[in-house]
Amino acid sequence: MVLWALCAPTMYAQTPAEVPAQAPTDSVSILREQLNKDKNVRTIKEQKEEIARLKKQVDSLNNRIKQLGKDTIQMIKNHQQEITQLQGQLKQNADLIAQMKKDAESLEAFKGPWLAQLAQSIDTEWLSKTFQEMDPTLMEYTYSQYEAYASADPKVAEARDKMKSLKDAYNTYIQAKQAVESPFDASAVTPLVAQVNTLRNTTPHAGRKAELDVLYQQLNDYSATVKIFQQVIKAVDNIITQQSQGGLDEFMKNAVKANIQKELDRQESEDENISAIKAIPWLATQYETYHQALMTDFQAPNPTHDVIMQLKP
Repeated sequence: MVLWALCAPTMYAQTPAEVPAQAPTDSVSILREQLNKDKNVRTIKEQKEEIARLKKQVDSLNNRIKQLGKDTIQMIKNHQQEITQLQGQLKQNADLIAQMKKDAESLEAFKGPWLAQLAQSIDTEWLSKTFQEMDPTLMEYTYSQYEAYASADPKVAEARDKMKSLKDAYNTYIQAKQAVESPFDASAVTPLVAQVNTLRNTTPHAGRKAELDVLYQQLNDYSATVKIFQQVIKAVDNIITQQSQGGLDEFMKNAVKANIQKELDRQESEDENISAIKAIPWLATQYETYHQALMTDFQAPNPTHDVIMQLKP
């Protein structure tokens, strides 16, 4: 009994059901309330920040709207100025068109007489000229005028056709002149002989026919005259070779020059070879250069000598 009595206070403890349960519950509630308060505070703060951000956006949009309004007003002003300028330009164009129409009507009254004068110019200004009197640039311009107005008047069309024939004849004449004023070229000379011969036999103008007669003779004789020139050079070379053996003093050199000139004179008096050479423009120039070099120093190189001897007639 004593032992039980001594141990009884220790063994008799409160059960869990007997411990007050209010304290833990109150702590959780307090904690929950505190969390809710914090959450509410954060939410309010975020809302305020969002409101501030939205306010800034609204202010920015309002500023943009104001600026767009200003830009729109300025754009309208600019367009209005452009419209005013265009209206002024349209009026100027309308006035110009009206003036041009008036001028065209005035020119129409002169069109008939002008076309008649244009048609007559082929006879008065062109068909009466020799080839040497013609200006090729003016010829091309006049032909372009005939071509432009040929459909407006049959007489102008007829003048155009006449000018076309005259142009073709002139071109043949120029080609022939260039051929006899250039080093001999059989490929250029040979076809021109026949062309110039046909043209001179069909040309009604006496002056142009005379020009073509001369050209025909030069073209036809060109090849044979080159051979004549080469024969003359060979004869002179023979004299120089025979009479220049050994040293020559000034007296002997003058004697050789005199003999060379005698040979050239003989070629002319017996066969008119020098005149034939001088009848061809390019050969005439070459002969003068060749002869001058001979009389200066017949022993020195003579470039013209080599040029002529290399031709193939």
